[in-house]
Amino acid sequence: SSGINAEYGALKWVGSGEATTCHIVVLHDESKVGVTHLDSPVAVALTLDTICSQLDNAISLYVTGGYEDEFEDGDNSISQALLDYLSNSDKQFKLKLWNTMALNTKTDPEGRGGPIITDVVFNMTTKTLHIAKFEDRGPLLELRSVLCSASPTYSNIFNTVLETIEIPFFDFEKEPGWGQAAHLPDHVILKNCSTSPHCEPPTFCQDMRNMFTFRATKDSSTI
Repeated sequence: SSGINAEYGALKWVGSGEATTCHIVVLHDESKVGVTHLDSPVAVALTLDTICSQLDNAISLYVTGGYEDEFEDGDNSISQALLDYLSNSDKQFKLKLWNTMALNTKTDPEGRGGPIITDVVFNMTTKTLHIAKFEDRGPLLELRSVLCSASPTYSNIFNTVLETIEIPFFDFEKEPGWGQAAHLPDHVILKNCSTSPHCEPPTFCQDMRNMFTFRATKDSSTI
């Protein structure tokens, strides 16, 4: 997983979006905030350990993400991993928001379950969390996507000294086979690349094609 750790004053807003089955976690103390977008229970402990190690002991916590489908079912493994981490941690957490699974579920006209909240931002001036909608996904989207899939560790992408987004160097090789995937129709991409096909934004399939093309034509020596 990747995320942002920042000191107050460096940024005004920080957040994440397009979380359907993923969970967005925001943690902050009196001087710093960390935000991460979790897509797997395996990433929970390492990611939160990294963020919490840079925060004071009294940590405010916000969690949102996941939903239950029309069969009142859903993968709650990320929620459970978060609860396990919090219950076993030596840190002190002040829970400000827990909006996951059934609490974050709405039904569309076809009776399918989906998430109520997918995008949030944290106001670093007022120290408050808000529902949001991002107009774009920020710089270097394809490279950030490869970083998340290639690195088993948490990667902070914000330099608090220079106040810039930076991708740490990592090795990855060109994989020409991904070029074929860039020509797949939407329904195939949704079926194979999404955990929630009916909830994805309109840009999802094209974003995936751009990432496939990037993987097929780029490696770490050409970036």
